[in-house]
Amino acid sequence: MEILRHGDVTEVSLDHDLGLEDADPDADGAYRRVGSSPDGTGADLARWMCEHGLVPARVAVHSWSRAGAEAVVAVFRERGIDVTRAPYRHRYS
Repeated sequence: MEILRHGDVTEVSLDHDLGLEDADPDADGAYRRVGSSPDGTGADLARWMCEHGLVPARVAVHSWSRAGAEAVVAVFRERGIDVTRAPYRHRYS
């Protein structure tokens, strides 16, 4: 959030599940640790970005959770913000 406040962000790729901030998402068994951060979800971050006028020019959404990704996309589209949705691709897929 602090990085967004500085205004130098030109693009962002958001996940719905923000629970892997301290883990390597490509590590064995990482999919079992996916979950929401105690600070909220990607949809919560998207709402905050919109409410504070801090949405970069390019926005992409990726997630293993289809419903979660759709929720993040909906936040932006409800406000008329163009967003790209791409399925999360594990680097070993």
